[in-house]
Amino acid sequence: MPPLSQDPPYFTRFRGPGGMHQFMNGPRGLFMAFVFFTFLVVVGVAIISFLRRRDHHQHGASRAFAGAAGAVSTAQQLLDERFARGEIDVEEFKTRRGLLQGL
Repeated sequence: MPPLSQDPPYFTRFRGPGGMHQFMNGPRGLFMAFVFFTFLVVVGVAIISFLRRRDHHQHGASRAFAGAAGAVSTAQQLLDERFARGEIDVEEFKTRRGLLQGL
């Protein structure tokens, strides 16, 4: 049985020149850390951008529909005001009102 102070033989390949400890030391380690964290930031920004764009497109249709409904309502109000002021007669009012309700 080996003494507890010594590492088992399979740990020895990570020590010494060219081992795992040497890989992340010095400028190479700093560069690899910079590349890794830059990659994480780019992926994070891409995911957030994708989710925001998808959310915008999903709600864009409902906003456009609400805007169109608001435009019809505003058009009906304007038509009612024009009729109330006497700018248009009853037949023209009914025709235009029917067209607006058909939308």
